Amino acid sequence: MKVLILWIGLTIAWIFNAWTTPRTWTTGELVTAAIMNTHIRDNLNALFSPVTGVSTITTDITTTSTSFEYATGLSVTLTTAGDTVLAILTGTFGGSASSVSVFLDIHDGSTLLGGTDGLVQWKRGTNAIENNASFSHIVTGLTPGSNTIKIQWKVSSGTGTFHATNQVTTLRIIEVG
Repeated sequence: MKVLILWIGLTIAWIFNAWTTPRTWTTGELVTAAIMNTHIRDNLNALFSPVTGVSTITTDITTTSTSFEYATGLSVTLTTAGDTVLAILTGTFGGSASSVSVFLDIHDGSTLLGGTDGLVQWKRGTNAIENNASFSHIVTGLTPGSNTIKIQWKVSSGTGTFHATNQVTTLRIIEVG
């Protein structure tokens, strides 16, 4: 009963630590507060409070580049314990003419993940409405430590615009492994 009360008390003290490989318990060992903190509390905190970074733009940005370039303001640097993150982009975008395609990709510090045409391609139709630019992608193979994840984009012709003035555009990075 004392161990259960100690465990409950320790989990309430919500201090984030990175995931630690769980201990192999042995029969008859003395379970200390330090052991419980490391292998129970800290691992629960790591699961429920993952390393997260957010970048938000609130004014429109544009590109006329037909080669991938960084989308100004859509970059997150965070220190990870593992090698896998979930990248989530939310916002709206559009093109300047009915034949304009906008291409979106994620750059993980060394590689464009989607290749020649990126992860997402959108082609404007004859209407001039803004379109959902939201997508998510699992980024793997990172080196544990400081990592910078950025959105890159290009257009087939004309001008592409992230319409962040009326709707905030956000890049959120969450460590998942």
